[in-house]
Amino acid sequence: MGDTRATGEVTVAARPEDFSLGGAVDATVLETTCLGHRTDLQVELADGNVITIQVDGDAEYRTGDEIGVEIDPEKVQVFPTEFREGINAVA
Repeated sequence: MGDTRATGEVTVAARPEDFSLGGAVDATVLETTCLGHRTDLQVELADGNVITIQVDGDAEYRTGDEIGVEIDPEKVQVFPTEFREGINAVA
């Protein structure tokens, strides 16, 4: 398949439904949005990045809650940063 190692700046992408709770990465809940069968949590990671995580609709989290998150490394996609504009267009 060829050399798949990235060089230079990259953009990491993952879908909100691919994250799970209870992991080792510390996060703070910034906002919750109940959507019936699921709840979207907008969380700030310890490094300052903000991501959205989808959890079950009956999950009860509030702004300020401290949680742990993780993602299966198989679900992470890495793109050269110059392709970021195209990634945002389809995300």
